[in-house]
Amino acid sequence: MPTTLIFSLAVFCGALLLFLFQPMVGKGVLPLFGGASQVWITCLLFFQTALLAGYFYAHLLATRVARRFQAPIHILVAAAGLFFLPVAIPPDAAPPPDASPALTLLALLARAIGLPALAVAATAPLAQRWFSRTGHPAARDPYFLYAASNLGSLAALLAYPTLIEPSLGLAAQGRVWTLLYLALLALLAMCGISALRGETTVAPAARDATSADIAPIATKERLIWLALSFAPASLLLGLTSHVTADLVSAPLLWVAPLALYLGTFVIAFARRPLIPRRASYWLQAFAIAALVAALIAPDWLGFWPILAAHVAAFAFSALACHHELAARRPPAARLTEFYLWLAAGGVLGGAFNALLAPLAFDDVFEYPLALALVCWLRATMPARHVAERRAVDVAIPSLIAINLILQSEFTRLLASNFGFSRAYSEDIVLGVIGALAALAIVHAVRRPIRFALIASIVLILWQFPVDGGNVERLASQRSFYGVVRVERHPGRGMNLLLHGTTVHGGQAIDATMRLEPVTYYLRSGPFGDVFASRTAEQIGRPVAVIGLGVGGLACHGRPEARWTFYEIDPLVERIARDERFFTYLRDCPPRKEVVLGDARLSLRAAPDGAFGLIFMDAFSSDSIPIHLLTREALESYLAKLAPDGMIVFNISHRILDLAPVLSTLAADSGLAMRISRLRRLRPPIEERYGYTVDVAIMAREPRHLGGLARHPRWTPPPAPKGRVWTDDYSNPLALLPWY
Repeated sequence: MPTTLIFSLAVFCGALLLFLFQPMVGKGVLPLFGGASQVWITCLLFFQTALLAGYFYAHLLATRVARRFQAPIHILVAAAGLFFLPVAIPPDAAPPPDASPALTLLALLARAIGLPALAVAATAPLAQRWFSRTGHPAARDPYFLYAASNLGSLAALLAYPTLIEPSLGLAAQGRVWTLLYLALLALLAMCGISALRGETTVAPAARDATSADIAPIATKERLIWLALSFAPASLLLGLTSHVTADLVSAPLLWVAPLALYLGTFVIAFARRPLIPRRASYWLQAFAIAALVAALIAPDWLGFWPILAAHVAAFAFSALACHHELAARRPPAARLTEFYLWLAAGGVLGGAFNALLAPLAFDDVFEYPLALALVCWLRATMPARHVAERRAVDVAIPSLIAINLILQSEFTRLLASNFGFSRAYSEDIVLGVIGALAALAIVHAVRRPIRFALIASIVLILWQFPVDGGNVERLASQRSFYGVVRVERHPGRGMNLLLHGTTVHGGQAIDATMRLEPVTYYLRSGPFGDVFASRTAEQIGRPVAVIGLGVGGLACHGRPEARWTFYEIDPLVERIARDERFFTYLRDCPPRKEVVLGDARLSLRAAPDGAFGLIFMDAFSSDSIPIHLLTREALESYLAKLAPDGMIVFNISHRILDLAPVLSTLAADSGLAMRISRLRRLRPPIEERYGYTVDVAIMAREPRHLGGLARHPRWTPPPAPKGRVWTDDYSNPLALLPWY
């Protein structure tokens, strides 16, 4: 077999294994750590750390161990990893309520998969270093194998959500991964033999390429490597959090940004890049300009165009950084050190997002900061920069900042002088500011200081409310599970709790409405229908609510009933109990208890058949916790449900339709099901205090649905579609509108 093919296959297979490992393991830990996007961010940090450890081990092996011993040692280390396979996540590994979920998850992954992950991560740099000593004509510059590595990574990330996840359960995935791992061991043995044979016949060019007499690398150059790898890694995790907060925390949307990230490596390190280095510099400028315009005037666009602007800014920024890294790569003798610094930058970027940012920031500031950093890094990239004019370079960004801060005043003046509505005036003002900011960025493409200042100002001010007092932010705090904010909306007369970008409940400011359930839980809405359909005896039974919000649902209850709220995020409970903002937990009639921890695990302690009603209302931002919508989850709910009880699901989502998933679950378990979709709100109470909502109900028999089985607002579910979701299998791809 040709030498290049052997080494290419080994590098490809190692990368394929590593990046199949990531979504597979992430999916496996979701039932224990909840559906928050931070679960994936922490998993990615672990694999970045494993990559760094693997590269450090490869660097030591390649520089401190005799060449003839390197391959046998690495093969033995990789073979030892077989003792940890197939991958098994202990079912009792969920974090205690008082422990750090991120640190608990990192420790769990290190114990369960640390050694095989390290062995696979070390394969790419070792194989490239061995290839550089084979005497092959391409041995002088083995970096082309890095493209093969990233192609393997990309193939894994594209195959997992489209082929593997929809067709194989986790147990089967683990067996396939183990077989591929055995194939990698065989390829490593072939690479080792080829490298040893090449040592005796190495060509003079190859000897020169691996000479130790190469000039040392300056500290400044290493720091540039570090920065150019740190910024895209942090940006990757920031974009992933941004996307999964509004869709679903699942491998499908985890791997898409990661696939783009790796695709930029493939392009940048290719011998003939599909997108040249200088072109990436200009594409990044236009993408940042488009994102700036979209952020300033988001109401003009739907979710998908804004998401496309985020993705384009990320992809072209990462490509520009990786092109610069490829251009700065050292000779082959310094190869393992180069990869070590790249991995260190990736780990620092991951640690910044996963560990430091939740402690340092009360909002997702790490994402705009990473975007700003890649704009400042343009100064390291090739361009025919024109002379900076410092006064103008500061004046133009300052004018844009002033316009953003005063935009509400401009809106008021436009509305009062020209008779436009406030909403129309605001659209005009924001549109003009957004267009001017975008044009200023494009005009500054060859002036890196001005470019970075304009982009940084807009990206960072984007995090702050600038609507002139229409909304007052009362509190903002952050935990492992996301950002939680309390806002006062005088126009609607409510304090609202937001998790990420989604309202998770609210309470009226008016004293006469303080004990009325609002937002999704109106007495005249679907949740009110549920209680109206129950007898007094049924309403008086214990009730379980999975997902606390602000506790407003409890005001439907009776004084003799005992309600148990199951909440995974301690921060949500603290805010719900803060009487400056919300008083439902203090004032609503039922006796109330809040149990912290994952609901599926916490429910085990409840008596069987205890609850007359179980409400499933657990969302992180608008992200669906898939592990709460599986066959095993439904079985655990039914075990705790009274014989004539009812399970109620809040399936509201701005983009995805969960009804087919629940319909398939209900059909699989032989349950009766109905759905209500509240779309028209009647004035004045519903229009002011209510939100549209989709609700599904299930019971063991149609008669247990009470009057809702015949209620005109409650309709039969759609036909079951696809396989039933289980802890071992789910297919979130099927939820997307175009699927």
